[in-house]
Amino acid sequence: MYLDRFEIKNDVLKSFDPRARLGAGVLLIIITVNITMISLLSIILAFCLVVLCRDFVCVLKRLLPLETFCLLFIIQSVFGILRIDRAVIIILRVNCAALIYMITVVPISAGKLLQTLTALKVNKKLVGIFYLSYRFIYLMYDKVMFAVKAMRLRSGTYEKDTIQMWKAYAHVFSTAIVGAFIKADDVTMALQKRGFDNTIPQTVVWVWSVKDTLLIIISCCCIILYGTYKITGRLFFL
Repeated sequence: MYLDRFEIKNDVLKSFDPRARLGAGVLLIIITVNITMISLLSIILAFCLVVLCRDFVCVLKRLLPLETFCLLFIIQSVFGILRIDRAVIIILRVNCAALIYMITVVPISAGKLLQTLTALKVNKKLVGIFYLSYRFIYLMYDKVMFAVKAMRLRSGTYEKDTIQMWKAYAHVFSTAIVGAFIKADDVTMALQKRGFDNTIPQTVVWVWSVKDTLLIIISCCCIILYGTYKITGRLFFL
């Protein structure tokens, strides 16, 4: 399993309570996706990259699928469907939100995030479904990649035949999907035999500290400042 394949190793918020990190991350992302100033978004982007500089390669790997999605906005701007400045703002927003997520939430890891959501009184069944689904994705990934590698090693004469190649890929993925349903039933049966009641128990207890309160206060102040600026056109103390 590769639960931490793209994990952020150098965690600058390691000593903070995961609940505070999750709350601060949500608040900061809400602010970021509402900012319309390219200069401010650029500053946030640069700051996040500096914070994550020691995991730069990992960050690039995480951002690669996102940048592929951002190409859609560039294409729209090229054909005049979307204004160029609007496309730039959207791309900066998406990247800034992703980087903030990497700083605040990603290093928590799936297991701690599960316990954090449970501690925040999120519905236990939803949390359990999230965690089991997350782990199962990596089991599926291993199975599909193994099948694809085996197919490529045996493809020899079909490498130049595009139709045959895509038929082979379709067969691999359809087989993986059917296998996933069978595997899910087996896992469900095994869990129920062991007394699993569809909820994962809380096994970690965190102690809230002053720095956690300060992190939330700072995040709230940021959202208040930006909110007053958007409404009144100036910061409330100016």
